[in-house]
Amino acid sequence: LNFSDPWPKKKHAKRRLTSERFLPVYERILSKDGDLVMKTDNDDLFAFTLETLALRGWTIREKTDDLHRSPYNAANVMTEYEKNFTEKGKNIHYLHAVPPVLRVTFASQPPKPELVS
Repeated sequence: LNFSDPWPKKKHAKRRLTSERFLPVYERILSKDGDLVMKTDNDDLFAFTLETLALRGWTIREKTDDLHRSPYNAANVMTEYEKNFTEKGKNIHYLHAVPPVLRVTFASQPPKPELVS
């Protein structure tokens, strides 16, 4: 999730891509070894994300409040937004997280009930 809309108003928190509404979706669609990587310049969104990930049992593998001064910068691919925010002197927050071990999964089709005669 690169520089997603932070939806700063509290009443819009459910629209954030790291809200309780979206995390279960990621848990279902990520592959077995799938993970979530996020970059943002928004302090509040980063704090909100850390909190919601913890509430759902996600594991934070990597985290920094200043990506460009961290060891994680070596593998970073800078986006246009990131370049613009960095030029304005903003720190870039970064995290790498994995979903809980026990994921909720759904079959593509629910089983059909058997008819008893």
